[in-house]
Amino acid sequence: MNTSILITGESGTGKSTSITNLDPKETFIISVIGKPLPIRNFKDKYKPIVNWEDKKNNLYVSDDYRSILQCIKIVNLRPDIKTIIVDDWQYLLANEFMIRCSEKGYGKFSEIANHGWLVLNALNKLRDDLTAVVFSHNQADDQGILRCKTIGKMLDDKICIEGMFSIVLSSMITEHGYKFMTQGTQSIIAKSPMGMFEKTLINNDLKIVLSGVKNYYGVEEVEEVVEIVNPELTSGAGEIIELAYKCEITERVLLEKMQSREPEIKFIAHASAELKEAVIKWLKETLQQKEQIND
Repeated sequence: MNTSILITGESGTGKSTSITNLDPKETFIISVIGKPLPIRNFKDKYKPIVNWEDKKNNLYVSDDYRSILQCIKIVNLRPDIKTIIVDDWQYLLANEFMIRCSEKGYGKFSEIANHGWLVLNALNKLRDDLTAVVFSHNQADDQGILRCKTIGKMLDDKICIEGMFSIVLSSMITEHGYKFMTQGTQSIIAKSPMGMFEKTLINNDLKIVLSGVKNYYGVEEVEEVVEIVNPELTSGAGEIIELAYKCEITERVLLEKMQSREPEIKFIAHASAELKEAVIKWLKETLQQKEQIND
């Protein structure tokens, strides 16, 4: 089970800026409205993917829930990515509402709520070593409590956003600078497991947040080993890569290992059991074919 984090706050309180110290090579950003983030050299560090086969770049811009769901699925298959971020999640709801504002009836609210929920639910079902972070604006409800912003009471009655996360942080500006609140008050919703963070207010730095999460839960990379029966059988690298592709394993890692003729293939896998079975089966068939030819 992966970890998902919700960070809410008013605009300009340091949510997006908290990405600054993350490693772009291990971070993927889904931007709902496509605004440049307040990070020096942002466009050099985060470049849009050109298609779903693009396994190099790390930015996707869309406010369509179906495209975002597809992107989440693709990123989940990239072992190089350790953190996936959805920036301005509330605009996923707001933009669809504005597009459909002329529709009569209240059914659209249920549909919009469902679309927002589908995205959050997908982020809660990623591989163990992939952490999801959702940024959203907040708003005061009828009781004056600051909570994740949606598009109205009808939507709030259908879905409790904070309830879908075990970690909810609130961004704010204090006399000591930009901070994340890790435990809530009577007027602010924030929560985290006891002992995960030493202080109620921490710096708005996702690197610090993710370190605290990793130290608390003991998150480790999912690493599997597939033994190659005969490392000299490199002529079938294409077949192995094809099998790996079907089993949702990264093509690049397999290709590098096969070309280097290493006796073992080590990789982070989403379906390593299937890959092992498929690769061993292929190798045995190839060996039998070669023995028949030699005979």
